[in-house]
Amino acid sequence: MKTDWWKDAVVYQIYPRSFQDSNGDGIGDLRGIISRLDYIKELGADVIWICPIYPSPNVDYGYDVTNHKAIMDSYGTMDDFHELLDQVHQRGLKLVMDFVLNHTSVEHPWFKEAELDKNSKYRSYYYWRPGTKNGPPTDWLSNYGCPVWQYEEHTGEYYLHMNAVKQADLNWENPEVRQAVYDMMKFWLDKGVDGLRIDQLHLISKKEYLPSYEDYINQQAEPKPFQPNGERIHDYLKEITDEVFSHYDVMSVGEVGSVTPEEGLKYTGTDKHELNMIFHFQHMELDQQPGKEHWDLKPLELSDLKSVLTKWQKKLEHQGWNTLFWCNHDQPRIVSRFGDDGEYRKASAKMLAAVIYFMKGTPYIYQGDPDSVLNYYKKLISLRKQYADLMKGSFDLLLPDDPQLFVYMRENSKQQLLSVNNFSKEQAVFQWPKNCGKAQASLLLSNYNNDDLDDEMVFRPYESRVYLLDKTN
Repeated sequence: MKTDWWKDAVVYQIYPRSFQDSNGDGIGDLRGIISRLDYIKELGADVIWICPIYPSPNVDYGYDVTNHKAIMDSYGTMDDFHELLDQVHQRGLKLVMDFVLNHTSVEHPWFKEAELDKNSKYRSYYYWRPGTKNGPPTDWLSNYGCPVWQYEEHTGEYYLHMNAVKQADLNWENPEVRQAVYDMMKFWLDKGVDGLRIDQLHLISKKEYLPSYEDYINQQAEPKPFQPNGERIHDYLKEITDEVFSHYDVMSVGEVGSVTPEEGLKYTGTDKHELNMIFHFQHMELDQQPGKEHWDLKPLELSDLKSVLTKWQKKLEHQGWNTLFWCNHDQPRIVSRFGDDGEYRKASAKMLAAVIYFMKGTPYIYQGDPDSVLNYYKKLISLRKQYADLMKGSFDLLLPDDPQLFVYMRENSKQQLLSVNNFSKEQAVFQWPKNCGKAQASLLLSNYNNDDLDDEMVFRPYESRVYLLDKTN
């Protein structure tokens, strides 16, 4: 019988190359992960998500795969993987694999054959187009800032790559491609893996955006820029569910890029039978300069952050499920972005953790916080599990326009939880809500030492407090 075990889970993300080296070669590996399982268990995490460990030239940090059914030599062997999976399960933990299905490396056997022979069945596994008098089929640019079309001299045509030049996009319009991908997914799930995180899911539907350049010229229109989340994405997801996920009691999470909460509900709505949850990046793009890299940032407007997170909480409140995260392998560290990595590093790191850990959804930790913050994370995770029913309750944002304080209420039939967080390095004054019974309140968690509970309270820089209120008294 399938369960929603992932709703009560905390996920710990590991980037294997830098996590733990077991043999002194300077590269993290599977046996290194095995050696740290007790630490992850002690932290309170339930699920380990491992970034790609497949053979790869590492043009894109392992997301350019040459064999989806093998382990990269520098990480270990398949026997090492089997031992890792066994050790994870012995500790009552679960293991989720990162799975890349939008593209392969150009070193993949499929592509190696496709680039040499137009008549190969693998030719149609990828997107190929003849050039035009202007060069490439279209003038689109990839996320890397380079043209998405790469000329291939053997057959004199261009192949599509929405990412790096050496990551050729798979043609999901071809049913043989889809079945081959499903076979690779089942390979790992049949081993007992507890779920898959699907990389760049938002890019797999794209055929409608690939007419020839001449077609546009004849219409006297400019080439249409590439758009993710194409019209067939949900058809593909339903097929993935029917062919793969419906046969296993596993967690499914997809990376879908910049989508709205309304679009997110289409992916995770409980009546849609697609994904358990998605990674979106609306809240992580609020301090990014338009058209710039992740690390080229501008000051955050707190009201924007509150608005985005609240919309996702509310839209997915009754259907669907949220992911709760600040950091991952694609993002700069959050303390340097929304907190203070100087004088208030510890306080702001704890505050930021508290902000999302009491929201509704599944929290994701990206490997490591300083040791000084470790015990705070342990307590956060412990409280989240202790009040699991409350974590499934309603979410209401308070003080939406306050420039310093991020305040929200969680509530079920018996209890309320009030989370108050100062997002600035200046003091902030908080007025206790009039409709919130202060007499029934107790301090559940704080990143400073305090015990005051007044109608008006002064919050120190990056201070966070969480109060529990009993509605039965």
